[in-house]
Amino acid sequence: MWIKSSGTISENVMQVTTPVSSHYVICGEEIAFVDSGVTAVFETIISQLESVYADGGGLEYLLISHAHFDHIGGIPLFREKSPTTKIVASSATAEILTDKKYLKEAWSWNKKLCEAMKCKMPITQKRWLECFEVDQVLGDGDSVDLGEGISVKAITLPGHSHDCMGYFVLPDSVLQAGEAVGGYHGRELVSCSFGDSYASFLESIDKLLSLDIRGIGLPHAGSLGGDLARNH
Repeated sequence: MWIKSSGTISENVMQVTTPVSSHYVICGEEIAFVDSGVTAVFETIISQLESVYADGGGLEYLLISHAHFDHIGGIPLFREKSPTTKIVASSATAEILTDKKYLKEAWSWNKKLCEAMKCKMPITQKRWLECFEVDQVLGDGDSVDLGEGISVKAITLPGHSHDCMGYFVLPDSVLQAGEAVGGYHGRELVSCSFGDSYASFLESIDKLLSLDIRGIGLPHAGSLGGDLARNH
């Protein structure tokens, strides 16, 4: 099944969709959210997220798959909205997010997208540059324990970019891996996405073949379940 809209993916995972992105909400005793999207869709994301924890609590972890501008654009707004949320990423992503020149370019791209989507950039560049410190660095095989028997395992998956990291949710066996698994455009229509290295991209795919993957989150195209996930 190809799930394009917001809704339930598995027992402990929900999907949040915007006009330009798809995200996983992973719910244990604590809640984690994968990637922050672009700045322009933050309000869409937060309105759906708040409905998940309307009975109390909040967002404990924001898991970043890689540092491309369309995956980090909401980080400063999450910082302002929920100062206790921990930003989690690979060491490579954490290093990129210390580069002020890179962050200024990411701010410019997000500002352009705000203009294209008819909304105002809600944060100054000065404030933006102050918001990208990573609180928790994960290495390959490290896990975040969300309680109630639910954990998220980090898997380094270079290829799309050198800092790509996937997040494998257990016991649900669903994977959110950024563009490390390429793009899906319908049956038999699969695209590769190796902006950093084709060889690394293939090695990362091989690495995932050993997992029992029952669902795949695609950051710009919803989720695949069942046979579609395995075939992909």
